[in-house]
Amino acid sequence: MKYLLAVLLAVIAVGVSALAFDAIHGLLTAVPNGGAVETSYEEIVVILLTTVTVIFTISALIIGILAFLGPRAIQREAGKYAEKAVTKSIEEAMNPGGKALKILEERFPPNSGPMKDWIEERIERQVISLLPLILDRIDLKSGVGPVDPDEPDDEGTVD
Repeated sequence: MKYLLAVLLAVIAVGVSALAFDAIHGLLTAVPNGGAVETSYEEIVVILLTTVTVIFTISALIIGILAFLGPRAIQREAGKYAEKAVTKSIEEAMNPGGKALKILEERFPPNSGPMKDWIEERIERQVISLLPLILDRIDLKSGVGPVDPDEPDDEGTVD
């Protein structure tokens, strides 16, 4: 898109310049039927100033269009760049040996901490409470068979 606008601007500038050159060349070389060329300095200056004004006007219009469309494109590109940068940064931090993993290991060392005992106790209680249900559904392929449902359940109370 940006190359298309640049090419369009160049074509318009070359076209206006060619028209101006043709007008000036025609004034300087045109000979009326009966006599000499009568081109004054003022006519040439008027043509040149008009040409420059037209070129500036067209350039201003194109710059105005680009200024209107530019912030959206910049915002879109900035968003893409920021997303790539954040993703890369997070991946680097979370890779083995990355900063984030080092911080987590320092603050929450494995197999330790104030919640370790509580978590182990909760897991143990859940396993004990679910064990009879699991054993009823497992075929142990031995002479033992499933647990007798009439057998008393005296594992204790579970929270």
